[in-house]
Amino acid sequence: MNYNEFQETLLKELESRLDSHISLNPITTTKNNNTLKHGIEFSNDTSNISPVLYLDEWYEFYLAGKSLSQIAEDIVELYHQAADVSFTDTEMLLDYEKFQEKILYKLVNFKANQSLLKDVPHIPYLDLAIVFYVLLDCKDSGMATVLIRNEHLKTWGKDLNTIFSNARENTPRVFPAELTPMSDFLKNALPDSNEFIDSNIDYDMKPELFILSNTIKQQGAICTLYDDIMNQIGKTLQDDFFVIPSSVHEVLLLKASNTDCMDLNEIIREVNETTVIPEEILSDHAYFYSRDRKELLCA
Repeated sequence: MNYNEFQETLLKELESRLDSHISLNPITTTKNNNTLKHGIEFSNDTSNISPVLYLDEWYEFYLAGKSLSQIAEDIVELYHQAADVSFTDTEMLLDYEKFQEKILYKLVNFKANQSLLKDVPHIPYLDLAIVFYVLLDCKDSGMATVLIRNEHLKTWGKDLNTIFSNARENTPRVFPAELTPMSDFLKNALPDSNEFIDSNIDYDMKPELFILSNTIKQQGAICTLYDDIMNQIGKTLQDDFFVIPSSVHEVLLLKASNTDCMDLNEIIREVNETTVIPEEILSDHAYFYSRDRKELLCA
């Protein structure tokens, strides 16, 4: 069964499991890095919420042997979880004061998102861009978010500096940074109480490779912008260090001593081509943090 046949058959399976007031519409959306994703939009006559669930991964599950009936049941369950975001949560987007504490930011690749950046407020950062979103909900199944676009700023009568100030304060509070030794990650034995960057804590930094992300491991690369976090890491490592953009969700940190930047860049490009989901690629080269300059630079 090819993808089109899979989608058509799945739609019929879903319609048989959902109430008649819910209509299903195939949709193709341009996501991060100009990546096209195919999904189904669930429109409900009794709500202004229209969740979109993407099918690309489900088709892979089908090809791997999962039954179409089970896939339909799983998708229906996810739809009901997504629909739990209340009507008032979406209406509040008209009132800036009600949601300003939920404005967060994330990093995307500047060059790969030129079309998107024409429509969204952003701040260039190195060869990346800072973009903003409203967090509607966050559960184990994922985050419900609204990307902030230029028309939102016009509606709210706010400027880029205002939402940047909000996001800079909110994001570390909502999603604190988490620094994990790679050895602990590989052993799958993370500590019961995760350690966060804090100048008053004496960290055990004997391993040379670390993972920097946030507590939910989603859009964690933005942690590199948290106030003073890179400076604190440099003090703890007692060395300059390279930042390896493994994905939009996390970065790897490696002491600069005895490290060849050209080798790192070659590895990053190879991993991006063979392992990282295109939508989750952040950059194809390493970055370098200078303790003297207290600045992150393109390596």
